[in-house]
Amino acid sequence: MRKFEIFDCASLKKIPSSLEECTSLETLLIKMIPIIEGPPMHFSRLRRLFSLTVCCYSAEDLRSMLKSVQHLPALEILGIGGYKDEEEMSEYFSDITPYKYLQSLKSLSLFGSPNIKTLPQQPGLLTQIESLYIWDFEDLEEIPDSICNISSLEYLSFGGCKNLKCIPSRQILQRLPKLSVLQIINCPLLAERYDKHKGPGWHNISHIKFIFIDGEEIH
Repeated sequence: MRKFEIFDCASLKKIPSSLEECTSLETLLIKMIPIIEGPPMHFSRLRRLFSLTVCCYSAEDLRSMLKSVQHLPALEILGIGGYKDEEEMSEYFSDITPYKYLQSLKSLSLFGSPNIKTLPQQPGLLTQIESLYIWDFEDLEEIPDSICNISSLEYLSFGGCKNLKCIPSRQILQRLPKLSVLQIINCPLLAERYDKHKGPGWHNISHIKFIFIDGEEIH
């Protein structure tokens, strides 16, 4: 088995521990499920795992599972979510910080929840990440300037962040020399601010080669 996905299973009570023995697994998604009974999964034996998404788990179980990610040499795509507030999210990022040894990771997706108005100022993101997706943070109001530390970033995407009014300044974004694609989906305040024809913030992003707002290529 190479692919295993569990999505939106409200009645699910337990994930078989035998899943940890599926060493041929390349894609694993566990999303939108209730708290699972039994011990949390550990991924350290899934050495071929290429893509991993885990969100909407209990905080304790999610942190435990994330700590095993650093043992996955083939992992290129990581998605995480399920934090209940900013403090808990900061704790998750402190767990990610040691993953500087995970040189294979290229894409990080952050799935949000209510009550988070700002991302951690120093999130511990890996500098080699090429794609960053920030999705469904309904109360998010600002993006920290520390995003400029992701020096290899090429693709930046915001989706479902309905209260997000702006992204970092042009000066900060220009410190991302490889950034060539900006995507904005279902973020009405961002769409208004960065409208090519009448948005007051257009100048801040006009240097980016490709810009997509709600599916339309505007630049």
